[in-house]
Amino acid sequence: MNRGSEQAKERSEGVDERSPGSAKTSGRAAPDVDVVIVGAGIAGLAAAKTVRAQGRSAALLEARGRVGGRAYTDSSAVGLPFDRGCHWLHNARENPFRELADRWGVAYGRDRGPRRIYLGDRWATRAEERARARFEREAFDRVERAGAAGRDVAASEALGDALDGSPWAPMFVQRYTTIMGVEPARSSSLDFYNYEDSGDYPVRDGFGALVARYAEGVEVSLETPVRAIDWSGAGVVVETLRGKLSARAVIITAPTSVLEAGVIRFTPQLPEWKLAAIAGVPMGHSNKVALRFDRDILAEDFEVEDDTNLELAAGAPQVPSFQLRPFGRALAIAHVAGELARELERAGPLAMVGFARDQLQLAFGSSLARHLSAYATTAWSADPWSLGAFSFAAPGRASAREDYARPIAERLFFAGDAASVGAFGSAHGALETGVLAARAALDALRRL
Repeated sequence: MNRGSEQAKERSEGVDERSPGSAKTSGRAAPDVDVVIVGAGIAGLAAAKTVRAQGRSAALLEARGRVGGRAYTDSSAVGLPFDRGCHWLHNARENPFRELADRWGVAYGRDRGPRRIYLGDRWATRAEERARARFEREAFDRVERAGAAGRDVAASEALGDALDGSPWAPMFVQRYTTIMGVEPARSSSLDFYNYEDSGDYPVRDGFGALVARYAEGVEVSLETPVRAIDWSGAGVVVETLRGKLSARAVIITAPTSVLEAGVIRFTPQLPEWKLAAIAGVPMGHSNKVALRFDRDILAEDFEVEDDTNLELAAGAPQVPSFQLRPFGRALAIAHVAGELARELERAGPLAMVGFARDQLQLAFGSSLARHLSAYATTAWSADPWSLGAFSFAAPGRASAREDYARPIAERLFFAGDAASVGAFGSAHGALETGVLAARAALDALRRL
């Protein structure tokens, strides 16, 4: 995917050069500040750092009991680091979090490892793997060419007859859906083209842990959900469950589906163009199932290499993909996306675990189940503070990202992965937009 962005030069602004200290939290925000920032995910953290670095006061409000938003490493559920959300250093060569990882000595891998394909009753041959890779490249190229020509259509329309009759079509659809969070029929070809990609690096002890370190020393009011924002006056009044807070401006980093659901009430209502932008870049669906084994059975019994990526062409109309033995651990992580992710999430954790286990056993046999010792599942679409995993642009709505990023009346500013044209759905995209929104707010304050 693409290729150059005007936002790249802003990346370093949100990187904190200080040695990390202890995280600070407070039960109550100050009554009057220059800027209120809604959400202590990556965009909110970057915005708070940027505002405070310029000597302005900022209240950072977070609904959850932790920072990081959809970047969260859970080390307790399966006894190993498990990224419930963000897990790759996307566009790694340009990603400011890679620079932080290097500075802090945080280990990461430099490739995704080997890819293996199971065809239902046997493993794919080398020739079949090459045929599948060619098919995937050609299919992605069709979507790319449509976007390069400025066509903002459904990726399925851009694909045309490319998938007809191919045995590799289901795996391509699964891979595309994993990347975008929705199936090709719901995703914009231009949005896909705009995304920048220079390789993805996994973080050994968790991307969420890296983000938590980035957040250290940032003062934030936790468990402080915002319920209403009144921008009818000269400034803004932000209403939370802990009371009201007045400010000169507000930076909103809540996910678009949360805004569309009306979780935050605006007075006056947001203008129609902003509501249309929010609706144009909703949240897609993506979840994971982590399966831990009591011994390294995949390596010992099946000679699976570290960081193997497994794809299946059997067992169900839609199937997960797997990370096997990430960083040599006795772990398998199933990735499900799109409607499959939503359906399994609704069925509940046990159904998710059973589905992932059964799919993995298609390739490696029933002996795996006897060695399953722990599991964990995610449910981002049901999470009230996210209502999805990451943003996507609907067909014909790629430009909605730019509209979503536009401020209103020099008082309401917007950030988050949905506001990024070239790095949507990524942690570094959220960071960039947080910095940009903070700089725009600071410029507005200087003019007032």
